[in-house]
Amino acid sequence: MCSGIITIDGFAASGKSTCARLLSSSLGVPMLSTGMAHRLNVWVLLHEGINPNDLEQLELYLSRLELHFDVQNNVLTPNINGYGIPPDELDSDEVRKWLPRITRRPEVGRGLAARFRTATAGMRLVAEGHGLGTGIFPEAGHKFFCDAPTEIRIERRWRQRCAASEVISREEVGRELRERDASDAMREVNPVRQLPDMVVVDTGKLTPDECLKLMLEVLD
Repeated sequence: MCSGIITIDGFAASGKSTCARLLSSSLGVPMLSTGMAHRLNVWVLLHEGINPNDLEQLELYLSRLELHFDVQNNVLTPNINGYGIPPDELDSDEVRKWLPRITRRPEVGRGLAARFRTATAGMRLVAEGHGLGTGIFPEAGHKFFCDAPTEIRIERRWRQRCAASEVISREEVGRELRERDASDAMREVNPVRQLPDMVVVDTGKLTPDECLKLMLEVLD
C-alpha cells in the first residue's frame, strides 16, 4: 500500500484543488496536481509537432517520455523531457481542446500513470486529479472524492474563466464541462469514478474549512 499518498479525486470544478491545497498545507506535505502534468504533456506533444492521432508517433513519444518533479512552495511542479511549465500556455485554447482527447487515450493513461508512480516513489504527498484512486495510485493510504452538483460546478468554472478575462457564456462552459465529465467517466484507463474505499467530500454543501475538518478527522 502507498501509505504516504493521499488521493483526492473528482470531476472538473469539484473542489479538488482547493481541498488538496488546504490539506497539504495543514499536513506540511507537498501537493501534486496530476492535471497540471497532463496539461504540460499535451503542450509538449503539440510543441514538438507530434500528431496525437498518429499512433506510431504517439507511442514513440511515450517511449522516451521522462517525467520528474521539482518542489516549489510545497507544490510538485512537473518537468517533461526538459520542459518546465510554460507561462500562460497550459490554459490556452489549443491545450484545452486537445486535453480530453489525449488523456483518454489508453496508452497515454498507462504511460503517465507509471511515470507518476516512479517519480513519487517513497514520497508523502497529497495528490489531486482525475482517476487517481482508480488507476494511478490505486493503493493509496487514504482516498477522497470531491463532489458537487453539476450546476454548482458550471458556475465555478464559468467564474474562473471570466476571472481570467475570457469572454465565454455560462451555457458554453456548461456544454464543455458535461462533455468533459462524460469523457473522464468513460475513459478505458484511469476513469473518474467514486469507489467504495473513497470518502466523499461534498464541496457543494461544505465550506472549504469544513472540507478540511472532515478530511483531517478521517486521517486522524
